[in-house]
Amino acid sequence: MASGYTAAASLTNLSVGLTGMEGNGTGVYVGISPNLNSCKNGGIYFQDPAELDKALSIALSAKMAGKTVRIDVTQPGGAGSLCFGYGIYVH
Repeated sequence: MASGYTAAASLTNLSVGLTGMEGNGTGVYVGISPNLNSCKNGGIYFQDPAELDKALSIALSAKMAGKTVRIDVTQPGGAGSLCFGYGIYVH
């Protein structure tokens, strides 16, 4: 987990919505439902360059299979701010 991040949580039984790469492959966005932590923009951002392809693959696999996921997140700004993922698991 990147230094400076706070408010770590594991969000479980999430349905995957809109998902894809951002910018020039600099991040992955995973839309989630329900959004219990009030993550800004209704989703979670993955930004670790070494993990982007894996996060995208797991999220899309879960979406296509109709499975839910658990995502480990940090939310530095508290409820209503951006959520950053550092782990994703298919249920």
